[in-house]
Amino acid sequence: MSTHFGNAPADTSAAPTAATNAPAAKNSERPAIQIQNLSYAYANRQVLNNITTEFNFGAVTGVFGENGAGKTTLLKILAGILPFQHNSPQRENKHADENEVILSFGALIRADIGYLGQQVQPAWALKVRSLVELGTLSRPAWSKSEKHHAIENAMQQTDCAHLAERKVSEISTGELQRALLARVLAGKPKVILADEPTAGLDPRHQRAVMQLLQAHAHAGGMVIVVMHDLRAGQEYCDNALLLADNKVYAQGASANVLTTDNIFEVFGV
Repeated sequence: MSTHFGNAPADTSAAPTAATNAPAAKNSERPAIQIQNLSYAYANRQVLNNITTEFNFGAVTGVFGENGAGKTTLLKILAGILPFQHNSPQRENKHADENEVILSFGALIRADIGYLGQQVQPAWALKVRSLVELGTLSRPAWSKSEKHHAIENAMQQTDCAHLAERKVSEISTGELQRALLARVLAGKPKVILADEPTAGLDPRHQRAVMQLLQAHAHAGGMVIVVMHDLRAGQEYCDNALLLADNKVYAQGASANVLTTDNIFEVFGV
């Protein structure tokens, strides 16, 4: 197995060619994030089984599937929260290239990746500004003014600047969700991993958050977002990864993946 996720650029010169059914991308360069033959299990329960896919800059990729399909687990592995090799099954011919398990981040470093988890509850009653400031800890080389500008800009982008002096324990679920997204944006990551980022938001802010993530990707960044809203996925996601039975059921351009037939086969509706 091989994985690249640290403080130095990864060497991807020997990485195998990605599968031909990998998601469509907006550029033809080597994928920024590549996954091949990835499996994961909690105890004896398999949640990801032989996942092969890739993600590129310039696109929003939505990850879809029923509850328990492995969407959040996949995002946590990409974020470095779950160990890459945990309970991956042994293969009979594990030295063959086609069976090699790969998680490659190309030249990305940890500070380039921002993660917004699901249903996060801060452990301390911080002020919103202090919560957002935590996002700049990944940028120790920044000056005080650079951090201040990043914090203010992130709060403006997520419409929570007016909450800056309020404690996180005194704001609504939707307001907290926007503040948590601002924390991610304050670190100016190239890649944003977001697990149901519109949960708890009113319709106006749902739309605003998806437009913000879309703008980030189309400006040259990358967004990988776990979603349940299929219509929003069709509107805002360039690519889609559809999981079923803990495997990749379909992947590619969202218009080709989130079809009536695929939705019925996976969700039964």
